[in-house]
Amino acid sequence: MPRTLLLTAASLGVIGAGSAGLDALQRQGVWGGAIFGALVGLVSAFWLHHTVRHRPKDAMRATVEGFLFLLAGLLISALSVRFVPAAQEVVDWQLFVVAYAVGALVPLLAGTVESAAALKERSVA
Repeated sequence: MPRTLLLTAASLGVIGAGSAGLDALQRQGVWGGAIFGALVGLVSAFWLHHTVRHRPKDAMRATVEGFLFLLAGLLISALSVRFVPAAQEVVDWQLFVVAYAVGALVPLLAGTVESAAALKERSVA
């Protein structure tokens, strides 16, 4: 899983560089969404990797569970940022949602590719 961590860190760096020209409210929305999305994406990727290592027959179920976890995180965080007055003052909710999607996509895809390689390696051995 080191490649997943490296790609996630690199994507956060790119997102941070892209948000440099935004005002403070928008920049906080981008950073908050990207970091939270990356965290939830990494949890999903590590859950899939754990399942592939210990219960390979449940790999598809773990993939679906991870995706549902990402959707639940998106729904709860987007509603919170949109409708909680204290959060509205600090974070732009639209950029939060977009950055969450991008931040969660990278570790999800990278973790899936690494887990598929581990599953293939396990089936060959």
